Amino acid sequence: MALLITGGGTGGHLAIAQALAEELAKRKGQNDNLGEVVYVGSISGQDKQWFGCGNLSAGIHLANVSTPLHCGAHLGAPHSQGENICQSDTSPTSIVEINKVAKNANTANGDRANAKATDFSEKSIFSATYFLPTSGVVDKRGIAKILSLLHHLKSLKTIRAIFAKHDIKAVISVGGFSAAPASIGAIVFGKPLFIHEQNAIKGRLNALLSPFARRVFSSFGKNSVPYPIKSQAREKARVRTEIKTIAFIGGSQGARTINHLAISLATTLLSLGFRIIHQCGQNELESTKAKYAEIGIGTCTQKEADSKENKLELFGFSTDILSHLESADICIGRAGASSVWENAALGLPMIYLPYPYAASNHQVHNAEFFASKGFGLVLVESKNNTSQKDVQEKAQKEAQKQAEIEAMKDRILEYIASFGSSEGKNALESISKSLISLAKQDGAKLIVDEILGELN
Repeated sequence: MALLITGGGTGGHLAIAQALAEELAKRKGQNDNLGEVVYVGSISGQDKQWFGCGNLSAGIHLANVSTPLHCGAHLGAPHSQGENICQSDTSPTSIVEINKVAKNANTANGDRANAKATDFSEKSIFSATYFLPTSGVVDKRGIAKILSLLHHLKSLKTIRAIFAKHDIKAVISVGGFSAAPASIGAIVFGKPLFIHEQNAIKGRLNALLSPFARRVFSSFGKNSVPYPIKSQAREKARVRTEIKTIAFIGGSQGARTINHLAISLATTLLSLGFRIIHQCGQNELESTKAKYAEIGIGTCTQKEADSKENKLELFGFSTDILSHLESADICIGRAGASSVWENAALGLPMIYLPYPYAASNHQVHNAEFFASKGFGLVLVESKNNTSQKDVQEKAQKEAQKQAEIEAMKDRILEYIASFGSSEGKNALESISKSLISLAKQDGAKLIVDEILGELN
């Protein structure tokens, strides 16, 4: 029985795909009926950075009629942009041609190819991965939206070939635009469809396809299942009893408002004896370092942070964000689903600053789920839709934005100060324990249990 996992685009969706694939990989020795686990994503977004390949012989190649696909199957952190992603030079359109490509690749490379393929199989969580020429639809307008929809529809021919090649029994969608071709293909070609919705508000694709799904999994609201969090997050769980270290996490791309808050609050927080961890985004690393220098604050790397003199750890991007967060006692960050649930598993309370442009405002709803239980503080950031041509309106909006930032700074300092007393420390400990309890169950295991139970 072969299963296909699809979806991605962003790290949140891809983290779920990885967690479910890792759980399925554990089951292969326990379940004789479970065979291949295949992944289908997009050449857009982060999909191929997470699950791309660098080896022609290490996978089956299939290409869209008009556009070559990338293939591979690697476990672990996303690849760097500089790594080679393999690409088929042919465009097979039938199962016979697909088989020819695989056979010719192995024949040409002889024993060396077979050895690499074996090594590939042992280390990977996917037996094959496919990246289709699709992109997001929701954020496009006019002709661009129509073209994007056409790419998704054209990909159905490729999806049918993948289904046939691997004898796919069912499709598991983790959402995101990458999931559209295989999810729609599951409905069109009669395969059971299982959907994981990561946010408190359904994405448009999941909302559209949910009525056709065998089961929809969500960690928010009624009939919820635990979130499929990385096992490392639960392993690194720690009950917070006092705030000593404060993390400002803007994500791999950074977040302008969070960076602004971190820099403007740094002098005050350091003077109060707190340590700071700040992820500013790789593109903003040098400019952020310079801004700290302008106000007389030196920064350090994670390795240097052990020194008592180095109280502000600054980094742009990390493939192991948990190693930074495990030493923090409170986190100011966005409210993407994977982030809020992983922090919950760590026992790390948050001041949530939802991304104001998130689809359907889902990050606000994610944050409010935790805040409504008394597990954190939500700060809502306004959108900035001012025309750059209107100078007066722009100046007015900038003044409003600055006032908003100042108000946020006051609320952050007040919230942190509320945990300084003996009573506050008890409250912090209670919140931390409650977060750990909320996220302690292995969501990936329970979801896979249900899926296999439905199929067996």
